[in-house]
Amino acid sequence: MKLMTRFLQLLTLCVILKTTAIQAQTLNLKKKQKFTYETLSYSKNDPNRPPYGLNYNVYDFEVLKADKEIYVIKVTEPVNISVWNDVLTDSKLALTAQKSFPAVSAKIMTTSSYLVTIDKNANIINISGLEEIQSNLLKTLMDMKIPEGKETNKALMESSFTEANFKSKMQKLFPKASVADKDSVYAGKGEMKMGNSKNGGPVEYVTYETLDTNTTLKNLGRAAKTGLLTNYSSTYVSKSMTVATGDIQYYDTGELRNLVRSNIDALGFGDILFDKFDKLFGYDNYYKPQHIAARRVLALREKFTRNRGKLGLDEEITKEIDSLDKFFTETDYTYWAARAEIAGLIGGRNYGDIIRKVPYESLTREFFVMLKLEEDYKQGITSNLNSGIALVFRKFPALRRSGYPLNMHILERLVHDNIAKDIFQANNKDYLQKMLNVITETETLRLPQVDQLFRALKTYTKAKLATTAEELTPLTTVEFKGLYNMQGRYRLLIYDELVKHNAADSIRRAYLDYAIEEYKNTLNIVKSGEQRVLTRKYLADAYYRKSLEDKKNSLSYLSLAGDYMPDQQDKKDDNYTLEPEYVFLEKKDYNELLVKNDTKTTLTTEQRLLKMVDLLIIEPDRYKQFKEQFTAAYPNRDFKAFFSKALKTKLPAIPSFLLKETSGKQISNKDFKLQYTFIDFWGTWCGACVSEIHLVEALHVKNPDPNRLKVTTIACFDKKDLVDEFMEKKKYTYQVLMSDGNVENDFKVSHYPTKLLLLPNGVYLDIPSRNEYAGLVNQYLMWEF
Repeated sequence: MKLMTRFLQLLTLCVILKTTAIQAQTLNLKKKQKFTYETLSYSKNDPNRPPYGLNYNVYDFEVLKADKEIYVIKVTEPVNISVWNDVLTDSKLALTAQKSFPAVSAKIMTTSSYLVTIDKNANIINISGLEEIQSNLLKTLMDMKIPEGKETNKALMESSFTEANFKSKMQKLFPKASVADKDSVYAGKGEMKMGNSKNGGPVEYVTYETLDTNTTLKNLGRAAKTGLLTNYSSTYVSKSMTVATGDIQYYDTGELRNLVRSNIDALGFGDILFDKFDKLFGYDNYYKPQHIAARRVLALREKFTRNRGKLGLDEEITKEIDSLDKFFTETDYTYWAARAEIAGLIGGRNYGDIIRKVPYESLTREFFVMLKLEEDYKQGITSNLNSGIALVFRKFPALRRSGYPLNMHILERLVHDNIAKDIFQANNKDYLQKMLNVITETETLRLPQVDQLFRALKTYTKAKLATTAEELTPLTTVEFKGLYNMQGRYRLLIYDELVKHNAADSIRRAYLDYAIEEYKNTLNIVKSGEQRVLTRKYLADAYYRKSLEDKKNSLSYLSLAGDYMPDQQDKKDDNYTLEPEYVFLEKKDYNELLVKNDTKTTLTTEQRLLKMVDLLIIEPDRYKQFKEQFTAAYPNRDFKAFFSKALKTKLPAIPSFLLKETSGKQISNKDFKLQYTFIDFWGTWCGACVSEIHLVEALHVKNPDPNRLKVTTIACFDKKDLVDEFMEKKKYTYQVLMSDGNVENDFKVSHYPTKLLLLPNGVYLDIPSRNEYAGLVNQYLMWEF
């Protein structure tokens, strides 16, 4: 019975829809009728930020001829406003106010008209009058000397002002029922309903959804009396996640058309679309001084990025910024929020100076919210932690990675470097309890990612507060899951608290063994990157603690600690990740400890020598002692062959490359064969590089062994003319090779400057930044191959 009732309902609905479609199919217009449409379209990739693409247009129509079911309609376009990536083209401005092809063509259209011939079934027959508009536009472009890009202005005009384009535009305002009213099934779930538009005409709308990831909504309203479109909206929202990376893509587009006025009796109209346009973009604020200056700052930032490395650029932009700063008070937050975008890139105020004066809610990116949280904490302010974190996760939710915001490293740094450091170094119980309360308060946000972020630190803080082993025992069963929680560090620190309070041997050892298994499981999954480097350190530190626990097998565990200790390549890949850990987990060289403590019962002579090679790579002055020990142990073996082979197992091979010197001469890795080569990866855009590159020049000029050592540099992400200008002004003479965009990746360069030493046997090692390089390089030059 229910099925039969549902069938009859659907049948009735189909009849109604069919009848409605017939009523809406034909136009019924009369001569001298006038009506006006607004249209709005937008594209967004962030639900909480203005659209990157936005178009608002007004069309005035006048029926000039209504004869034998054919209509001739005069069209003018009094308003054309578009936005593309925050660049506004506004036909309301004077012709000379915006000197670009889009701006001039939009303005020309406001004083032009063309004719549309259309039949009663809404078929656009032809468009006339475009030739005159094209002629007027081309003349204006030439008279105003509008600059041209890759395409000439004439080519742009010919591709834009075509009859096909104008027919398509008009067809959207005079949709044919057989096409426009028929929706397609986009996704798995659909429902069609009937209703009435504001003027009493029929309206159809269909919604489709699939697993909350795609939503399509179409709304179509027509006037029963004239067949004219009264309102139309089509919106499409898509949200998808890449499973492999956790990256979320958000996409939202919309098209809206609305009849806003007419001289036709009883023909109503809907909401004014300009109001929605203003809400989407903030048109009313666009021309206010704060916003104009803010856009000027962003333009200067783009200029700096585009010309980075140009000599004198810092001074030029700083002068312009300073001239803007003086016009704004401390409470002109829109300006200062934009001003933060360029702070730190140039001299003068840094991020902290700027964001300190801007309220959290006025900041435009989660990047600055997190920096402000960090600045507040450094000032001893923790009261804003919850509200700031809530903004980060709720105001800026787009483009997250596995549910976390972009620039998460800043919040991670605040929690696990700054807050954790204070807790680690604190002995005052009242202070520790205060910090535990601050952490616990974040749970009121009810954000799983935030709970995961703090869980391991919270457990460690409780461990610091414990006064007995019995209080610590329940903490050993707490699970630390999720990202960004530095669980590896806190497991070791909690273990140290167990040792400090003399917890039972079984509990200590079980907790340490569990930590070791967790680290090993992580290494089986993570093959590269920051997490792998950190986990290697944690596992090395865990095995060292195991060597202290188990005296019988102490050297065996110490040997494992040495095996997992981050090596030269790990430090080169991510040394900045390791440095903060040395605050919490002491920096020890387990290979050196093993060599000192081993009585030759654990390691063979060759294993001992190979352990020494690890030490030698970092401390090349051990070379003489190493050679003496090898010769004493193996007087008849080839030392050079052993040493070279050992280095090849521990250091990366020199990749092939073919680069051009600034003079145009081609240089390859083969040109550096069988010699030492000191290479500096740098760029004129890199302040840290430029500030110390005189040390590279000093090494080049005072080369300690010119016959064996070559000093060169590779300019990355740079322009030859900027490099030439820099070298000429500074009077530097070292060799500069221009990167091909691949060489830095092949050498696994992750930061700038990076200095490497290529060895004669085909491998290379990392040279840490220092006050001078000649002394260290001299030590490596002692090595024999």
